[in-house]
Amino acid sequence: MLIKTRPQKMTDFEQNRNLLKSIVKIRYILPRMIPAETPKNENERLSVLKELNLLDTAEEQIFDDVTKLATKICGTPISLISLIDEKRQWFKSPYGIEVRETPRELSFCTHAILHDAPFVVEDTRLDRRFFDNPLVVAKPPAIFYAGAPLTLPGGVKIGTLCVIDHIPRKLTPLEIDLLKALANHVVELILLRSRVEAKDIWMAILSHELRSPVNSILGFSSILQEDEGDLPNKDRTECLQAITRSSNLLLGLADDLVDLYRIQADFLEVDCHRVEVLSIVKEVCADLQPLASKYAKNTVILYPKTELTCKADRRRLKQALLNLTSNAIKYSQQDSQVEIRFETDITKNLVKVHVINQGEGIQPEEMPRLFQQFSRLKHKSKIGAEKIDGIGLGLFLTKKIVEKMNGTLTVSSVPDHETIFTVGMPMASPNLH
Repeated sequence: MLIKTRPQKMTDFEQNRNLLKSIVKIRYILPRMIPAETPKNENERLSVLKELNLLDTAEEQIFDDVTKLATKICGTPISLISLIDEKRQWFKSPYGIEVRETPRELSFCTHAILHDAPFVVEDTRLDRRFFDNPLVVAKPPAIFYAGAPLTLPGGVKIGTLCVIDHIPRKLTPLEIDLLKALANHVVELILLRSRVEAKDIWMAILSHELRSPVNSILGFSSILQEDEGDLPNKDRTECLQAITRSSNLLLGLADDLVDLYRIQADFLEVDCHRVEVLSIVKEVCADLQPLASKYAKNTVILYPKTELTCKADRRRLKQALLNLTSNAIKYSQQDSQVEIRFETDITKNLVKVHVINQGEGIQPEEMPRLFQQFSRLKHKSKIGAEKIDGIGLGLFLTKKIVEKMNGTLTVSSVPDHETIFTVGMPMASPNLH
């Protein structure tokens, strides 16, 4: 006889266990949160962002007024002026929340800066890129997002003006247009702030850096004028040397400021022809030998004897190599070597000139601001060396000048060992004069 049995009812524990297995299975099958791609101009973008000196600054009313207005226009509880750094999104103006930053990998704005138009997600829970983002599953959740990129002249996107809500919603075409217009206004405010800050920096230079060599010239000149034959020849020579040194410093500062103006106004002109690298390097080494003796006794400059040609403005290329080599000398160890090497890179069609020094190197955390204007790196004091002159324009100008000639300037460094700056210039074609 066939006996039929009724299936037993599952216990609550078994039901919960099976439900958990189903959830785990579904979560495994579904794609996880999809991070944004890295912008193609990421290095340039980060460099521009740092030059603006906005990160980690205090809140400012002119920006807070914009985020407040954005929430009124779009009807959302939260609005942010968000700047995308290497590892985070930092909020210059947070309206409706207390935090000032979140990790970059969780940021909706990293997706927004990949677009030219405002980036809108009506319900993040239904979007494969965001459905399990911790900001979406948090309480209160970030369900709606709309971000208009902050696009600087030249197309560099440093962040967004965005609005966020805890419920799904839609924006009208007018609201989207107004959000974009507000983002453009934020860009204008950022540029205005940058110009005002630059003006303050210029005033600081004029009131301090330029006055120092002028005061030195006036002081030593006064000593010589008051001399009635009582001043020993040695002291007179030292006074004249000090006047010459200060005059050269003043002239160098003036040249740097003129070049800075030309670059900012896009007036810098270059005249590129076929130039011989070896002849320029020889001149650089000869010009800087006295500096090598001053900053690091017995420092020698080495260079190969082979000849290579490249396409460049001869005067500007020499200016770039002079600056890089003088920096290499100033930051070298005593009794060390500064070496200049050059080679051809056939794959990239470049002639590469490497300026190598043995010294304290550059710390990784200082690399991002290396080519920023008015930026001075920290350095260890050297026995017998004077304070290193300059206002932090040299590397900034050098990079801009090299790039104006369609070249590249890169750097690698091993702290407490060596630093290598590499100038890459286009190879000269055979028919180039």
